Amino acid sequence: MSPNDSAEEVLYVEDSVINAKLMSRIFSRHFPDLDLVVAPDGATGLRMLQESDPALVLLDCHLPDMSGLDVLKEARSTGNTVPVVAVTADARAELATQMRAEGVDGFITKPFDFAQLFD
Repeated sequence: MSPNDSAEEVLYVEDSVINAKLMSRIFSRHFPDLDLVVAPDGATGLRMLQESDPALVLLDCHLPDMSGLDVLKEARSTGNTVPVVAVTADARAELATQMRAEGVDGFITKPFDFAQLFD
């Protein structure tokens, strides 16, 4: 999705091209006032987070270069308080506990529960 200067930005850190396309399609249809930008890995996501001011970060928990937990820890260690929602197929209670301890604001499970996303 191309950025719209008047829209708020949502950063989606996701290495799966299919999941990124699906989320882009959802945003274009249901959230036209939001610009979804995609980072394909954790390092790029952290750089994009530092360079922009997204309203929300959607964060995959399993990325090719680092875990979503590590991305979250790094973002929070710099004082960034942007809301972060983990988007993951990993439903382990241990991961949820660790992510909550680091300041994640919510979880969306894969495959996507669209009602959960819309909330």
